[in-house]
Amino acid sequence: MPQYSVITREDEQSELLKDKIIHFLTEYNYTYDEKNPETVFVVGGDGTFLKAIHQYVDQLKNMTFIGIHTGTLGFMCDHQKEEIDELLDKFIHQTPQIRSYPMLEVQLHGLNETVYAFNEARIENMINTLSLDLWINDEYFEKFLGSGICLCSQIGSTAINRSLGGAVIQHGLPLLQLSEIMGIHHWKHRSLRSSLILKEDALIHVQPGTFKNTMLCYDHKFMHLDDCTAVTIKNSDRLVKVAKYSHYSYLSRLKNVF
Repeated sequence: MPQYSVITREDEQSELLKDKIIHFLTEYNYTYDEKNPETVFVVGGDGTFLKAIHQYVDQLKNMTFIGIHTGTLGFMCDHQKEEIDELLDKFIHQTPQIRSYPMLEVQLHGLNETVYAFNEARIENMINTLSLDLWINDEYFEKFLGSGICLCSQIGSTAINRSLGGAVIQHGLPLLQLSEIMGIHHWKHRSLRSSLILKEDALIHVQPGTFKNTMLCYDHKFMHLDDCTAVTIKNSDRLVKVAKYSHYSYLSRLKNVF
C-alpha cells in the first residue's frame, strides 16, 4: 500500500488538518508510516518544511513533499488550509507536476563530516573577526574580513540572504549566491562587498585563519567549527522533490509576502 506521513508545526489548527488527512487517506488504503513514507504532507510554514526535509534528509530520493500553509511564511507550502479537500481529491486522482530543488552540500574538513542545507549555509562569528580565504572552482577569489559569509540556494535567496542585501533569484534557476555578513572595509582591506551570483556547478572553498568561536548555521540547525580546518560548499545531488497540484505565480507570492 502507498505510504505517507504528515509533519506539522504542532499547533491546534495544523493538528486538525493532520487528522483530516489521515482519515481521508485511510479510506483509500494508504498506510501512515513516519519511517519510510513515499509522500510527506507538510502542514505549517517554511520552518515546518525545513524540519520535514531534515527529518528525511537521507531518504530524499524516495519521496515527494506536499506543503499546506498554516504558518506565517509559506514559499514552499503551495496550498492554503481552505483548499485541503480539493488538494486531497487531486492527490488521489491527478498526477502532479514535480519540481526538484538541490540541497547544498557542506563538507567540513578536519571533522570528516558532511551536512546538507536547503536554504543557506552561514559561516559566522559574532565574537571575533573572521579572516577567510575564498576559492571558487579552485581559483583564488579574495580574502574576507568580517563576521562571516552566507551561501544560499535559489530557494533560500528570499531568506537570510535577502536580509543581508542579496538578490532574490527567480525559481527554476538552480544558482548559488555568496553574500558577506558585516564585512570590514577600509583603506588597507577591501573585498567584493556585493553579493555574487554563481553558476549551479560552482564549488566554494573556505580556508580560515582560525575557526575559533565560529559557528556553521545551516537552515534552522547549527554546529561549532572550532576543530574544522576548511569548508567546501556546492550544490548536492540530493534533491527535494515537491509535488504541485496547482499553479502559483512566484512573482505574486513575492508581492504578497514582501
